[in-house]
Amino acid sequence: MNLSSLKNQITDVKKSNIDIQKQISENEKKLEYDRHTKKLNELNVEKKKKEEQQKELSTEEYAKKVSEKAAEVAKMEQDVINLKNHTTQYKVLKDEEIKQKALKTYMDSDEYKKEVEANVKAENFYICKTKPYSMKTLAQK
Repeated sequence: MNLSSLKNQITDVKKSNIDIQKQISENEKKLEYDRHTKKLNELNVEKKKKEEQQKELSTEEYAKKVSEKAAEVAKMEQDVINLKNHTTQYKVLKDEEIKQKALKTYMDSDEYKKEVEANVKAENFYICKTKPYSMKTLAQK
């Protein structure tokens, strides 16, 4: 073999070695990229699972809040009904109280006393006309 041929072989081996090094470097980068991609995909899957859990939790929380609001509204409606009933009862009692006061005021008035006195006199007069023998009884009254 001659020297030139050996030099060419050495050059070819060096080029081949460089090509192999490049290929190794590219393969390592590709492996690193694949590892990162796999990790990213795993993280995305976990993220989606958490989002689904959060949606389920949100749905449960929403249902719970809706249920609580419905109970609160029902209680408020019952309070309104109770208040209406209480107000009606109060009005009835107040009206009755007003009637009693008006009656008492009327009974305390001179007009009422005169009316009662006139009725008593009329009754006594009627008794005297219909039963003359009971004058003693009337006088005793």
